[in-house]
Amino acid sequence: MIKFTPPDVANTCTKCITCGAVFPVPLARSFSHSLAPVIPKDFDANNNNKFWQLQSVEVPCPKCNAKTLLKLPTESERGKVFLYGDDAARQSDNINVFCFSLVGGSRPFVEEIGRRIYSLKRQHEPNIDPAAWCLHMKELHSGQHRERHSVFRSWSRAKSDSFVSDVSNLLTESSKDLFTFSTSFSTSRRTTIKNLKRDCYLALSADVIHTFSQKGFTPLLHFDSEKEFTGLGPIIHGWAREAFQGAQRNLIYSYISHGLPIPEPQFLQPASHPCLELADFVSFVVARGHHCKMKGKPFDYPSEILGEVFYSWLRKDGHYGRDRRVGFPWEQVYD
Repeated sequence: MIKFTPPDVANTCTKCITCGAVFPVPLARSFSHSLAPVIPKDFDANNNNKFWQLQSVEVPCPKCNAKTLLKLPTESERGKVFLYGDDAARQSDNINVFCFSLVGGSRPFVEEIGRRIYSLKRQHEPNIDPAAWCLHMKELHSGQHRERHSVFRSWSRAKSDSFVSDVSNLLTESSKDLFTFSTSFSTSRRTTIKNLKRDCYLALSADVIHTFSQKGFTPLLHFDSEKEFTGLGPIIHGWAREAFQGAQRNLIYSYISHGLPIPEPQFLQPASHPCLELADFVSFVVARGHHCKMKGKPFDYPSEILGEVFYSWLRKDGHYGRDRRVGFPWEQVYD
């Protein structure tokens, strides 16, 4: 179940056709079948791109119990957006934090940003193929990890800081065209990392799907896999598949997806796409910020270096916050 939703979805109401009562749409209502559109077997994006959208469902009125026909929001598909994500977790004595981030855009822009990332890597390591090594902030930040890394072990702290500055400039200069999302939940240790991860994954997916689908764009979500995979076919993460397919049986999914054929998020080989490296950078900076706040330390990497980001978070009062801004709103999470 998607627990945290965009405010304009959470506040949706409808009117009973029998007694006239206005009541909140029962977004948590679950069905035995998926509410995702039906894709025909002969579907082809160019020649036969029609799919069946669910237009309405019946829900009971809480006042008179009469069946009310609920018209669902639908949009026609105008295009696709390609997004790539990575995660990060932090723990302290009494707080667990989990963060998922996504970066991407249109296919041409994603290809262009990939070339720019490779160009940046060539500037710092001209004698090494940029596809042969990846930006992984955990390894770059830690002196011990740098010593064990095939590329970073030769880097001084000054060179590491210069590379971070260049990646930051790439993000901030691309803010108008690059979509950057970051969802992070900070809760007490009573909520396990496993549950926090699932809730964070669903909240980010719902936020991104809603943002683009209401404008007629289908987001294609790709996440960095938790482990290497050497076989054929997609990399399956059972918890993610169960969470996503379960969400598709809830009424809220129709309001999030606007009837567009959102495919199940894919998990890719670790760091197998340049945008996964950027997503790692974003998640690390945000998660490291949480770590510094929990420990009462100054920030190593101020979140302002990420440029404009669609942030979503759990506020101190337990409610869902969301804003596109420069810099994470730490004051809404920590005292």
